[in-house]
Amino acid sequence: MNTKQVVLITGATSGIGYQLAKDYLDAGDTVIAVGRNKDQLIDLQQSGADTVCCDLADGNAWQTSVWQLEERYHNIDVVILNAGVCHYVDDGDLDAEVLQQTLDVNVVAPVRVLQSLTPLLQRASKPKVALVSSASVYLPFVRAEFYGASKAALQYMGHVLSTSLKPKGIQLVTVILGFIDTPLTRKNDFDMPMLATVDGASAAIRRGIERGVHEVHFPRLFCAILRTLHKLPVSARIWLAGKMVKSNQDNGKQSHTRHQQGETRT
Repeated sequence: MNTKQVVLITGATSGIGYQLAKDYLDAGDTVIAVGRNKDQLIDLQQSGADTVCCDLADGNAWQTSVWQLEERYHNIDVVILNAGVCHYVDDGDLDAEVLQQTLDVNVVAPVRVLQSLTPLLQRASKPKVALVSSASVYLPFVRAEFYGASKAALQYMGHVLSTSLKPKGIQLVTVILGFIDTPLTRKNDFDMPMLATVDGASAAIRRGIERGVHEVHFPRLFCAILRTLHKLPVSARIWLAGKMVKSNQDNGKQSHTRHQQGETRT
């Protein structure tokens, strides 16, 4: 991998983002770690990272951070838009405000960050951006109505931006992740097949960014299975999702916690 890159990572205080920050630091790169957990930011700072404590859903706070970054950096080589939130929906009890919160963090915030950092990216020789989506885009998982919709939006934008950002010299990679063992997924109360490590996810993401692929899939086998199922007719996919719910209920895995109580966020 190239060294001496300037790499900005959102959601860097937990899970995959934290591991990415550590791995890029170990590789000798300059890391700008963006997150909300002050204790974890201090830890990353002690490891050599530059840190930005900011809630990306707050546009004014982020703009202030951007001005500070522009004073410190001539360019940014890699931006990894990893921060996200998951609100589960139980029993089809929809809440428009919860949907709005999910979209603000998972969709609007990454666009805001990318928009504001484009000038710094364009000053790099080979700028790259990674949008972290989810394998949930391939099947209509019950309870993931809001999360899956937000990640599907990211995947769509990633595919289009890989073309529309090319004239600006920016290469975009979309990252599709299955179940990764993080503080976010540890709150899940259902089976997570092929659960993978943050070390493996970080390696796959960094390798994909370095190679400039259009889409990273990790774990590869899990994503390949879901991509195959995605080719089934819609009716078959909906039937399969219903069978999965029944299986969880039979195993006593189904949650009775309201989605307002079940927020997970990086």
